[in-house]
Amino acid sequence: MDVGIPVWVVSLNLSKAFDHVHWPALWKSLLEQGISEHMIWKISKLYDGQFGEVIGSTGRSRKFNITGGVRQGCVLSPRLFCAVLHFAMRKWRMKVGDLGFDLSDGMPQLIDPRFADDILLFARSAMEVRKLLDSLVAELSEVGLLLNAYKTVVLTSQSQPPSTITIDHGVTLAVLPGNVAQKWFGCMLAAYGSEKKLDLQFPLQQAAKAYHANKWILEDRTVPISQLMGA
Repeated sequence: MDVGIPVWVVSLNLSKAFDHVHWPALWKSLLEQGISEHMIWKISKLYDGQFGEVIGSTGRSRKFNITGGVRQGCVLSPRLFCAVLHFAMRKWRMKVGDLGFDLSDGMPQLIDPRFADDILLFARSAMEVRKLLDSLVAELSEVGLLLNAYKTVVLTSQSQPPSTITIDHGVTLAVLPGNVAQKWFGCMLAAYGSEKKLDLQFPLQQAAKAYHANKWILEDRTVPISQLMGA
């Protein structure tokens, strides 16, 4: 197990991730993950021939073809996005599998804990951060996904780190001061720890929003509990 080595963490942000998925890469990723060609053909037909238009106060724009992305609001979209992201990340991990942290647990190196497009990268040095990101940006671009450099930040426990890191693609990322936290799934991550262990504001706002949207049924005493539990 790695001991006494500075920890570098990249909080990755993808630019409009759902909108940039490359369709050919999506069909290829589904096929590789065991989805039948017939099912892939059915899904692809949901996307063929799409077009959009902008509606404003002065009327409608001309129609334009939609040639990428997954549909917002469709129950399939999160799974389709995860499939193509996994496809890209798997290829990337095969190239950088010896980097990251060895936890001596018989598992692969700790490099990229992720949930959908919320991704953290773990590295042992600034040089390793550059190597991981250079390779990852290349693989993500193959499936249409782009790094959002303005929202991607780096944290490190190394003393006196640089204020920025620039990778080969001309992307410069900010390195946060040790006492500045970055939100990830409600947790506040900081190199030197943070007094604010959990940011409750967002989940509380979401809970209040869900409550008020269903207030009419939640406050109806005639509705049985079994119906509420199944809702």
